[in-house]
Amino acid sequence: MDTVKNRLRQYIELKGISVRLFESTCGFSYGYVGNMRQSIQPDKVKKIAHYFPDLNTGWLLTGEGRMLNGPYERMNMILKQEGITQKEFAKGSGGIAFIYPGIYKNAQKNPGDPDVLKQWVSALIKRFPQYSEEWIITGEGSMLKSNQTAIKDYSSATGVPYYAVDFLAGFELVMNDQTAKPDGFISFPNIRGAQYWVDISGKSMSPLIDPGDVIAIRKVEDWPVNILYGEVYALVTEQYRTVKRIRKSDRGDWIRLVPENPDYDAQDIPVTSVRAVFQVLGCAKKIF
Repeated sequence: MDTVKNRLRQYIELKGISVRLFESTCGFSYGYVGNMRQSIQPDKVKKIAHYFPDLNTGWLLTGEGRMLNGPYERMNMILKQEGITQKEFAKGSGGIAFIYPGIYKNAQKNPGDPDVLKQWVSALIKRFPQYSEEWIITGEGSMLKSNQTAIKDYSSATGVPYYAVDFLAGFELVMNDQTAKPDGFISFPNIRGAQYWVDISGKSMSPLIDPGDVIAIRKVEDWPVNILYGEVYALVTEQYRTVKRIRKSDRGDWIRLVPENPDYDAQDIPVTSVRAVFQVLGCAKKIF
């Protein structure tokens, strides 16, 4: 029988994780999936979508469409966020919708043509340039364009942009603000490949990194494949931001965050709770 419960089990099996890991990641009680009835509460759907953004919740609830979100689903997320309908988008897309606005819906039903997809993505980016084409096509990176793109406008600037924000508090706001301008630029030839310099607070990584230091970071693409275990990383999770050494956990699909300061304890977290990872390339002390 095709039920929400069975479709959810299909997705969990496809992900290659245990039902228990799925439940713990979403904050559900043990046995929640097994005890599901015919429907699922909206707050539960919201949590699932939050922790497993590749799952098409429309498919989960109705069985219609595809199990996994693809480029069209991500474009629809943008349209919803911008407050326009698919029909309005198609009408405003020039030559693409040369027959009738329903052509966009037809494209979604037959997503295998890369040329058609490219046309629709180009039309959306032209209308809403703040969104990342890479994210729409692949689902990788951030929905909004990186601030690194905006840095190119500062033709007289040299060095790596520095933002006077604390990675543990305000850095995510800078990441998602296309108009944010750096507070300065840092040129440090011995540290190569950095994308940002930001402030750091907290004592968990002392004496390696002390409160008040600035850290040079670079976003890690294709996480967790490109992780060097034992190195220091800055992580953005669903609940917080932190800087720790990443080591392998004894639990499958989890990682261990290890502080430098012996007064702090190591912590294991599920890989699925991590939204973004930045390699810490170096640190420097402010001189006032």
